[in-house]
Amino acid sequence: MANTVSRFVDAFHKARDLLSLDFIRSILRGFSVLGAGYALAKIISLAEELFIGRYLGVEVYGTYLIILAIAAILNAVMMFGLPKAIVKLVAERNERIADVPTNAFFMAFFLTVVTSVPVIIIGYSDSALALLGITQYELVFGYIIAVLLTLYTVAQSFKLALYKIRFVVVADVLYWSVALIFFVIFRDLSLGLIGICVGALLGSLILIYRVPVSFARFSIPSIKSLIPLSIYLGADSVLGISAQQISFLYLNIIATAYAVGVFGAHYRSSIFLIVPLVTVLTMALYPRFCSIDQSLRPTVGRYLAYGGIPIFISAFVVSLISGWFFLKIFRVTLILPLLLVLATYAGLFVYNRIWDKLVTACEGAKIVGWGIAFGTLTFLSVMFALTPYIGGMLAIATGMVANEIVYTILLLSWFKLRVTDI
Repeated sequence: MANTVSRFVDAFHKARDLLSLDFIRSILRGFSVLGAGYALAKIISLAEELFIGRYLGVEVYGTYLIILAIAAILNAVMMFGLPKAIVKLVAERNERIADVPTNAFFMAFFLTVVTSVPVIIIGYSDSALALLGITQYELVFGYIIAVLLTLYTVAQSFKLALYKIRFVVVADVLYWSVALIFFVIFRDLSLGLIGICVGALLGSLILIYRVPVSFARFSIPSIKSLIPLSIYLGADSVLGISAQQISFLYLNIIATAYAVGVFGAHYRSSIFLIVPLVTVLTMALYPRFCSIDQSLRPTVGRYLAYGGIPIFISAFVVSLISGWFFLKIFRVTLILPLLLVLATYAGLFVYNRIWDKLVTACEGAKIVGWGIAFGTLTFLSVMFALTPYIGGMLAIATGMVANEIVYTILLLSWFKLRVTDI
């Protein structure tokens, strides 16, 4: 009995110490700034997608999503975990590391050049394009957008690591505003995509402002220090993001761009409020998780574990309601089973993206990589296996849920074994 009381008292003191740390205040401050900025940016991005779907047509919207899917896949390879590695490295040392920007941009440039080789090969092969279900037009625009997004995201990571949130918010709002203006003025997909490129370039210039980039700071040892962490964290983007974007290409192959547009409207609507919420949470929490004292990490993990069900239910309800509401605005027919499965995915997605940041901060980048790998295999297996029985749209959504379940199990198991039992 006395031992139980002692443990309770000890846990209470740790919780009190945790809540009194300065990083809690900075989290709330960063959360409010990011929340306001990303809410505005997301509203602008939604306006752009609504404009495309309602005024240019669902099939054009499907083509737009296919191009973005190609860009996301290529962008994931070009970044290969660099942004997360940069944030972790700078946040842990709590200082501006002068050689990191130069070497990170060098790595991104090298990966961009390497990625361009298969893109050129595929672009000049009609059989390869037919196999992937894409056109040369879609591939070229996807590649250009991916290059500019790589520059944008790597530059953004330095501002996040140093907690210069205002630059991130201004850049993101500008990026989507320019894209929306181009679509509304020209009412043409090609010119609208050029607007996305212009917006990404202007946003990058804002993010790069006062970032020390110099060829004199190029260092092979510094690059080597970034590579291991980047590889582990790159699994999240290369496998996780790519697998879900491949689903759009898969749906285009077995159906049409119209089907991609219908599924995309459901998917975008159900996660419209979820994505900015997760973005704000992870951007605000990840640098602070990295700075948590090792003795307090088990306590933070326990609180996060207890909050799993409320977090899931809240995200599920928000996803379901926003999905129904925005599908009405999209003027796309509601497929209720699809929306329910996507809302389930959204609930798991929110919880997992908080958990994996804590696991990464606790030196668990490797298990995050393995979790994404096994989750991706599960996703693809379920997607292909169920397509003949429930159709491509529901099969993709069910596979996404299966992916998150596997990911949850692996992350929770690792944290229990490696952190709480130390």
